[in-house]
Parts: sequence; structure tokens; C-alpha cells
Amino acid sequence: MEELTILIVDDIEENIQILREFLDEYGYTIVAANNGIEALERLEEHQVHLIITDAMMPKMDGFQLCRKVKDHPRYSAIPFIMYTGDYIDEEDREFAKSLGVDKYIVKSEGFKELITTANDIAINWYGYSQRETETRSDTIDDTLFLEKHHSILVKKLEEKMRHLEHYAETLNRKNIELKASEARYRSLFENANIGVVILNRETKRILDANKQAISMLKYSKKELLGKDCLPIQEDEKMTLRLLYSELFFSGEAAIIDKEGSSIEVHISSVPIAHAQDPRIIVYIRDLSEHVKIRQKLLQVENMTMMGRLAAGIAHEIRNPLAAITVNLQYLQNRYADNEDIMSTVEMAMDGSKRVEQVIDKTLSLARATPPQTNSEDVHKIISRVLWFMKMPLQQKNITIHKNFSEALPKISVDEKQIQQVLLNIIQNAVDASKESSSITLTTDVRGENEKKIVYIEVADRGEGIPKSVQDHIFEPFNTTKKSGTGLGLAISKYIMDRHNGNIILSSNPGEGTSIRLEFPIY
Repeated sequence: MEELTILIVDDIEENIQILREFLDEYGYTIVAANNGIEALERLEEHQVHLIITDAMMPKMDGFQLCRKVKDHPRYSAIPFIMYTGDYIDEEDREFAKSLGVDKYIVKSEGFKELITTANDIAINWYGYSQRETETRSDTIDDTLFLEKHHSILVKKLEEKMRHLEHYAETLNRKNIELKASEARYRSLFENANIGVVILNRETKRILDANKQAISMLKYSKKELLGKDCLPIQEDEKMTLRLLYSELFFSGEAAIIDKEGSSIEVHISSVPIAHAQDPRIIVYIRDLSEHVKIRQKLLQVENMTMMGRLAAGIAHEIRNPLAAITVNLQYLQNRYADNEDIMSTVEMAMDGSKRVEQVIDKTLSLARATPPQTNSEDVHKIISRVLWFMKMPLQQKNITIHKNFSEALPKISVDEKQIQQVLLNIIQNAVDASKESSSITLTTDVRGENEKKIVYIEVADRGEGIPKSVQDHIFEPFNTTKKSGTGLGLAISKYIMDRHNGNIILSSNPGEGTSIRLEFPIY
């Protein structure tokens, strides 16, 4: 007679092994599954004569499995034994019986009851005679059961202990690696030469920020953490793109620091892990120096263009202008006694001289040469410039207040070019000053080590420059004077750029204007 096949369904592997140990001795073929879904698959693969299943299991429990089996025309006749480790009452037994369970056994009654029931069903349903019945009692010896049970549990326990030891060793190693990785990440994060910020895109809160970001935004770390998003200047669309771009975002923007100053920056963001993680990394690169360089390049380009234009038109204008001037001089001599004619001729002569002046200043752009630098004393340069300005200062009775630093290092400059810059600036200060007022000249050193600079500051007490004009003050032909050409400050800016220096304007309407020339010390 062929061996009977028993399907054991239990989510605990040890229970399956114990039943397999005993049922093997009775000649049964054992098929195992860990839940109801797997049990249905085994039924498709094997001809099963008896099902023994646990009641409570994941995915599909014993009750659900029983219902599926009894509703299936091929499997409905298979005897069904359910056993459980939970306490049950009569109502549970009746429910199991209504589903078609042939026997309901509590695990506390022991595996002995379960195996005896399985043998009884095999004999009564299939007339099966076990190979062991001739050599052993139909009853199961409790001592043998306990020995086998103990042996299996000890073996499983030893196996679990080995797994736990291996797991503990692996976990310890991973913890060490993780700590080292975190230390490297924290070092890279804190010491990066660009600002790095961690944001929560759902709450828009700042979760972390490195030293560079804190320094850039001028907040303390405590103030910055928990702050709502980055203070991007008046650009809600930029903020939304930064927060909600799925893969990568990059763009230029202006952010506002704690003091209210606007900083030109390049911002890029990337998710920190995966789409479900709300955290994103934001990289912030300060573009202030880049913007300054870009402005300088634009200024140089404009000045170069003006120089080329000047060189092109000078020849075309100067020759006819010379002829006009000669004719006007003839008219001055010819009609010296006629006041009406002389008034008209003098106006024409003034216009001719103004055209000549514009040509001369514009040509200076074309003739601009690289500075021939030497080590120069700042105060000597200022003294020579003030000697040239003696007459204009006396005409308006303007007093010069000197606020000079005594220990001022020398600077490497082209003396004539810097004299030209100072002449332009002091002349502008004289033009802006009222009669009997004063102009203050200040010299000093600021900064430390390699970033030390010498500066000259010229401050007047005139009407100041409107805010709308200040952004374009160094552009060619931009002037606030009725008789100005708008080239003086443009040329000055060009010369300072060639000296790797800065020219900085500060003016408030009604409070005067100051211009600072900054020279690096090498």
C-alpha cells in the first residue's frame, strides 16, 4: 500500500520539524507549508491525504485555509485537523466544526494527542496500517517524545545562538563602520567650503546647517535650525522648485542674511535618500566675488568698446573741429566791437571747447596702458594732487581736513594713474560742495595678514547722489553735472580695476558723498 501524505501547516519551523520526526516513523510522507497561501500551493503540487494546520498564522490562518479547502471540489474530502496554542471555548470549537474541521486540538494537550488522532484518521479513513504498529505500541511514549522534543529544541537553540553570535559580530562591525562613516560625513559637512543645509520639504524647516552656511547667513546655529526654509528674496517660484524638484534643482537666487543684506548665490538641491524621505540637501555657493568679477569684466568690456569708438571718431571730428575753431577765432577778431555777434561767437567757442574736452577724455580710454607700478607713498601722491587742486579749492574757499594714519605702508601703484583717479574724485567733491564748506581726506589700513589693504577716502558735505543713480555711477557718460562728460568716474573705476583695487561709493541724499579707494598690500 502506498504511503499516505500529510500536509503540515505551521509558521513555526520547530513545530513542523517535531511532527515530521514522529510522523516519519509511522511511514507517512510529510509536506510542509508556513501559512495558508503556501498550503494551497502544496495541494496543487501533491496528492495529500491529511491536513494538520495551526490556527493562527500570517497571510492566511487555519480557519481561512479550512474554508478554501472545503469549498474546493478536489480537496473537500481531505480530513482536516486544526490545532492551536490559544485557549478556546465551545463557541470556537463549534465555529471550526461548521467550517468542516474534523478535529480541533489544543497544543497544551501535547503532540501525543495530535499524532494519535492522525494515526486514527489514517486507519479509519484509509485503512492504513503503519509499519511501526508491529514493533511498537500505538500509544506514544511520553519520555521518548520529550527526549526528541528536547533534542530538537537544543539543536535549534544552538543554531540560533550561532546565528545570534554571528549577527552580534556583524552588527558590532557595522556599528563601527557606521560611526566612522558618520564621522567622515560630519567632517565633510562641517568643513565644506560652500554652505550646506538640510531641509524638510514637508515642513520647510531647516534641520541642519554647516559652518559656511551659518557664516554666510549670519545667524547662530540655534537661530537657523527650525527656521522656515531659506530666506530667498521675493521669489516664491524659486522656493517651490527648490523644495519639490524630484531629482535635482539648480539656479541662481538672492538670499537675505540676518542683517537684511542681499547675497547673490547659486543654489542646488537633491533628495537625501529616496522619494519617501522628506529631507533634501541644499548646496549654497556665494557668488558675491563672482558677481564683482563679472561686473569688472563688463566694465572693462565697456571701456574697451569706448576706447575703440573714440579712436575711430577722433580723426573724423578733430580736423573739422579745428577748422571751426580757427574760423570762430577769426570772427572774434573781426567783430570784437559788435556785442551781439561776439555773444554768439563765444557761445560757439564754448561748445567747440566742450567737444574738444569730450574727445580728449574719450581718447584717454583708447590710450589706456597697463599700470607701471612702483612702491609709492600714499601721502606724497595726495600732496601732489592737492597742489594741482589748489586753485579750485581757493575759488570756493573749501577747507581740506586731513585724517591721515601715521604708520601707513607703501603701495604698489602707477603714480600718474592714481593721481588721475584722485584728481577726478577730489574735483567731483569740489563741484558737489558749497562755498566755504570742507572735504575730509582719510587714510588708514584695515584687514589682517594677506587680506590687509590701504585705503584713501574722500568725503564731501554736498547734496549727495540719488539712489537711482548710484548703481550706474561708474558707467561711461553717466553724470549728475550739467557740464559733466560722465567719463571721470568710469576712467577711475577702470584704473582701479587694473590695480586689483576697489572703488566704493557711499552716498545719502542731503548728507554728502564719500568715495573710498582700496589698494591691496602684497
